[in-house]
Amino acid sequence: MWTCLSGWFVGPDIPGPHKFKELLRGLDHISITNPALRGDDWSPLTNFLSRRAAVGNSISSLALRDHPQMDEDAVESIKCVVKVVDLGNR
Repeated sequence: MWTCLSGWFVGPDIPGPHKFKELLRGLDHISITNPALRGDDWSPLTNFLSRRAAVGNSISSLALRDHPQMDEDAVESIKCVVKVVDLGNR
């Protein structure tokens, strides 16, 4: 069973006891293989990375493998906020 990116990289506005806490605070490296997307929507990932960078807790590296084509806006958004980006099969 695959979970869409939106299931892994939730926004800060989801209801629940941890609504205003930064999830995965110690996360520094992300590796994703064969992500499931809704349409071609990379926004759950790009929004997550941007929010982290905005509060001074940037992700050091992101590696993507076997992923659908990413539009240039998503690529640039990621490269602006992640120190080392490996897009694999791009």
